[in-house]
Amino acid sequence: MNFRAGKTGLYTDFDGTYFPFHQEILENQEEPLFSQAARMYDAFSKFINKGKEKFKVIITTGRSLIEMQNALNFLEKSNLPFPQQKNYILRNGLEEIEAADEGHLKSTKAAQLTESFLSAVKNIVISSYGNIAVYEPETNKNMYHYGKSSFEYLYRKNPSDKYVSISAENNGTIELAFSSNIDIDECYGKIKRYIADNNIQAAVEKCNNDKHFYMPYKSDDNSEYSYIPANMIFIRPLLNNTAIDKLKQPKEHVKAIIENNENDLVIAAGDDFNDAEMLNPLNYLDIYGIQIDPDADIEETLSRPDVKDAIKKLPLISIVAGNGRNLQTVLHIKELLDRQGIHKILTAKNPEKDLLNKVKRGMHIYSDINSEYKYNLGIDLYREILK
Repeated sequence: MNFRAGKTGLYTDFDGTYFPFHQEILENQEEPLFSQAARMYDAFSKFINKGKEKFKVIITTGRSLIEMQNALNFLEKSNLPFPQQKNYILRNGLEEIEAADEGHLKSTKAAQLTESFLSAVKNIVISSYGNIAVYEPETNKNMYHYGKSSFEYLYRKNPSDKYVSISAENNGTIELAFSSNIDIDECYGKIKRYIADNNIQAAVEKCNNDKHFYMPYKSDDNSEYSYIPANMIFIRPLLNNTAIDKLKQPKEHVKAIIENNENDLVIAAGDDFNDAEMLNPLNYLDIYGIQIDPDADIEETLSRPDVKDAIKKLPLISIVAGNGRNLQTVLHIKELLDRQGIHKILTAKNPEKDLLNKVKRGMHIYSDINSEYKYNLGIDLYREILK
């Protein structure tokens, strides 16, 4: 008998899935959402305690370390029964994190870009614009939530009408937030050429008037500053010339289960476009040596006997949280699989009420497929997933 069998790893997105609320409910404890959150986390805490070493939650998010730490700090102050986790994956797969007992996050494994590259980026910016003010905060966020770590804190001390705020993280992510009066196209082109000419494993993107980053702006020395969407350049590391995404870690886990005959289960849960890769079971089939043509018709692909058999036994359950607006491909695959009696993709339209139930449902589905997983869950946990 395999004594490692019966374990479940839940890789869950944070915002919109494991935390399907807006952060203000933690600050204001507004009802009825605060009571809904309390019920959700009370139920999860009891289930996690019931599962003990057999059930593990890994939070995987697009947030940076400082942003995730900020959310955890608010959760702790809120007195919600939020089950503190040990394992986090940040920046969509770029950085793996462990939480100390006191809740402080520390990086254990991260992608890297060199200090010399960061210096080169700064030099490109300065040479592109001349007398531009350069700020280097920990995060391009507001002072209200992030205090002295924020760009706004530095800006208030020394405001400028023409600036760039460069935030560089240990995971290799570099964010350049420009004041709205700066055209970033030339600078973006120079950075892109520098990356290509020097064979640097990085991708660069730009976004004008990015409504995720409202930055202070003063039109003249006498005016008050207002908040305007910034012009952004994002630089992220690549792995073997491929973008790192949320698929990386759960796929490694699934591969280990298959190769080591561990009879365990991975559940992936998410609500947005950056969760699509890890939720799509077709992205795991190369572990079995099955190649999928990304340009082929999905219905035709799912009619292949080798694909159907592999998905049936794949130690993966996917959960689409929320309305799935940005996960239409995954939902289409769900519909086609459901027609064939293969229920490996579930939906939790109201994750504050449904997510835990769908986790249990996924474990139940897999226990019917894999008897060794089922028998090694333990009687208490098995009874729990039958509820």
